[in-house]
Amino acid sequence: MSKKFIFFMFILFFVSLNSYAQTAEFEVVPKQYRFEIGYNYTLSSSFDMMPAHGYGGLIDVGWKVQGFIKKSPVYITVPLGYTVYSPMDNTQLATRRMNYGWTIRHELGKDKKAIPFITYSLLLNSLGFDTVEGRVMGHQTQFAFGYTFYGEKRLSYFAKFEYSYMTFPHLGGKSDKLQIVEFKTGIAI
Repeated sequence: MSKKFIFFMFILFFVSLNSYAQTAEFEVVPKQYRFEIGYNYTLSSSFDMMPAHGYGGLIDVGWKVQGFIKKSPVYITVPLGYTVYSPMDNTQLATRRMNYGWTIRHELGKDKKAIPFITYSLLLNSLGFDTVEGRVMGHQTQFAFGYTFYGEKRLSYFAKFEYSYMTFPHLGGKSDKLQIVEFKTGIAI
C-alpha cells in the first residue's frame, strides 16, 4: 500500500468520525456530590499518643454506573476527608488525618423516600501528630451502612455508620494499626 492511500484512508476515517460525533446523541452519566460531617471514635490504636475522639468532614463526588432504568443505583465515588483528634490529657497529641481514595456505594432500593445503602471503600491515609515532624502514610479499608432520605427537590439527606481498619507499615518492623467507628450526617446534591 502506498503512503498516499494510507493518508487518504486516515483523512476519510477522521472526517466520518467527526460527522458521526456531531449527529450522535451522547448521554451524560449523572454525578452526585455529597458533603458530610461527623464524630469519630477510636476503638483500638497502636499509637500511644493518639486521642480517642475526633471530628471530621468529607467531600465526595460520585458517578452513577448502574440503576438507570430498572436496577438499584450504584455509584463509584472519589472521597476526600479530613479528621481532627483533640487531646484529652497531657499524654496525648493533637492528631490530624487526611484520607482519599475510591468508594463503591450500593443503594438497596429505588424510587422511595428513604433508601438504605452500603459502601465499601479503599482509601489512603496521611496521619500527623503535633510536635512530631513528618507524617505517616497508610491504607484504610472502610465499610458503611446508612440511609438516604429523598425530598421533593434534587437535594437529599443521609446518615451513616462506618467502620474502618487502617494499617501504617514500618520498614523492617511491625506495622501500626488503627480501628475506628464514625457516625456521619450530610447532604447530597
